[in-house]
Amino acid sequence: MHRLEVEHGLGLVLLGFLYVFLHVHLDPKFEPRSSIIIRKMSPVNTTSSKTEQAFSRDMLKHIRPLARNSVVLATSVCGNRVKEALVMLKSAIALSRQKLHLVLMTEDEIIPKLRDPMLGWPPTFMNRVSVEFHPISYPDYVNQTEWRGLYRLCSTHKLFIADILRHIDAVILLDTDVLFLRPPEEFWEHFSRMNKRQMMGLTVETELPGQGWYPRHVRGFPIYRDQDDLYLYPCEWNFRTNQCNRLERCSSVERKGVSVLHGIAGAFHKRGQKNKIAYMPIYRTMDEFTLGSSLRSGLLDPMKFWLRRLPSTVWCSQVQDILILGLERFINETET
Repeated sequence: MHRLEVEHGLGLVLLGFLYVFLHVHLDPKFEPRSSIIIRKMSPVNTTSSKTEQAFSRDMLKHIRPLARNSVVLATSVCGNRVKEALVMLKSAIALSRQKLHLVLMTEDEIIPKLRDPMLGWPPTFMNRVSVEFHPISYPDYVNQTEWRGLYRLCSTHKLFIADILRHIDAVILLDTDVLFLRPPEEFWEHFSRMNKRQMMGLTVETELPGQGWYPRHVRGFPIYRDQDDLYLYPCEWNFRTNQCNRLERCSSVERKGVSVLHGIAGAFHKRGQKNKIAYMPIYRTMDEFTLGSSLRSGLLDPMKFWLRRLPSTVWCSQVQDILILGLERFINETET
C-alpha cells in the first residue's frame, strides 16, 4: 500500500483502504475469455476437481458467460467478511440494469459461504451475472510471506491485481465494506473519460488539504507526485464517515447524493449509542432487502424510517438526507 499525494497536499490511498478502480491496458487485439461460466482459478494448475465441476453445474442455472460489455467488479473476501461481501454484491446486483461479472478472490473454505446464498438469489437477476473465483495469491517475483504480513489479511495482494487478472481489461476493485446506492454501470462510465496514459482511478479522502486521516496520522509511506497516469473520480463514489463532517465534506455529494457508501472502520457494525453511526440502518436495510422487491418500499422507505429515528447525536445523522439522496433519485428515475 502506498500513500499518494498531489502537489497541494491532498492525501490519497492506493488500494487497501479506499475504494478504487483499475484499468489495465493490454494488447488492443485482446479478447476476454467468453467460455467461462464460473470457475475457480489456481496459480498452480487448472485441473478441476469433481467438487468444482459440480459447483459449476449448480451455477449453470443462474450464471451466464462473461460478456464483453459486462461491468466487472472484483473484491477480496477473507475471515469474517463474508456477510459484508454478500450485502455489497447484493447492492450492486439490485441496482444494476446491465450484465455484471463478479471476480471473487478468497480462500477455499469461504467459496461455499459465498456460493450458497447466491444460488438462492432470483434467476431474473442472476441470469445477467457471471462469477469467477481466485485464490489469495501473489506473483512469483515477490516474497509472499513478507507481503501477507504487511497489513491486514486480504489487503496487500490487491496491489498485484494486474498480475492476478491478466484476462480482464478493466475492473472496479471494491472493499467489502461498501454499498452501492447508484448503479455500478454509472461508475463504469468513468473508464470512457480516462485518457490513454491513465491506468488507475482513485479519489480524495477529503477535499481540504491536510484535513484527512492519512495526512494527519500516516507517516513513512512512499510519496508519488506524478499524477498523469492516475484518474481522479468524484468523491460521491467513495463517501466515508469523515466526510459527514462539514470541514471535510465532499462537495459533489451535496448536489448528487452518495453513490457508494464506504463503511470504513466498522461503520456498518458499530454497537452502543456512543459508537453508533448513521450508516448502520442503511447497511441493515440492504442486508434484509429481498432481491426482486420494490426498491422504494423495500429499500428507500425503510432507510428513511430508521434514519429519521436516530438521535441527532449519532454521527452522520445530520446528513441523513444526503446519504440516501442518490438512491432516491435513481428510484424516482426508474420506478413509477
